Amino acid sequence: MYLSKEKRMTMPLLLDMSGPIATLEFNRPETGNAFDADLHSAFAAALKALRSNPEIRVILLTGAGRMFCSGGDLTYIRELRSNAQVRDGSWDEGMGIVECLTDMHVPVIAAVHGHAMGLGATIVSLCDISVAWKDAKIADPHVVVGLVAGDGGAIGWSSAIGLNRAKRYLLTGETIDGTKAYELGLVTDLADTPEDARIQARALAELLKRNAVDARRVACLVDDTPDLGLMAAVGLPAAVADAHPEVLAAAKH
Repeated sequence: MYLSKEKRMTMPLLLDMSGPIATLEFNRPETGNAFDADLHSAFAAALKALRSNPEIRVILLTGAGRMFCSGGDLTYIRELRSNAQVRDGSWDEGMGIVECLTDMHVPVIAAVHGHAMGLGATIVSLCDISVAWKDAKIADPHVVVGLVAGDGGAIGWSSAIGLNRAKRYLLTGETIDGTKAYELGLVTDLADTPEDARIQARALAELLKRNAVDARRVACLVDDTPDLGLMAAVGLPAAVADAHPEVLAAAKH
């Protein structure tokens, strides 16, 4: 469906379906793509819709303008604090976002061409693959303003870089750059320029679209490996078959 330039400028989230690649672009560049109520709702709804779409093979997340995502819009945050109804709705949406990102049926890639703060950093930490500009600033500063990383940050950061390191950065709210994030394992790939981050992420999406169903199975197996215990050490084939029978079934074809 064609959208005029004027219409696109008013939409907080843009969805582009280029064959099997679904690109979601945060579209509030004047705020650094900060999440307000509209963007939060739109992102939750889009992920839910994509999760039930069998035609897509890869999801690519990016942001308009100079930033990936600057976190929560301050006006929205104040409303969350003062309005229980808005807060409850946001909580449900937030749980949906985390659930979709951690249990999507296809790989999710983030093109971190600019700063990723707060919820932006959480989203990066929950993606399967993330390509970051080496000088991008990444942080979860909730603690600095008297909040906790209740938007999924505790899950994403600890999964990506380990429990103790996650506590170190979530307790201090310290900002790191893309290079440090890569060294810690918070992001998977590094780019020299903001544009390179976009290009490399797109190239990875093109690569994965040819085998994304199998790629997601592999990602699920990796995610589940810590729970497999000794099975993984002494009998991985059996563990794979038990934990993910669809892998075994696919291998027979």
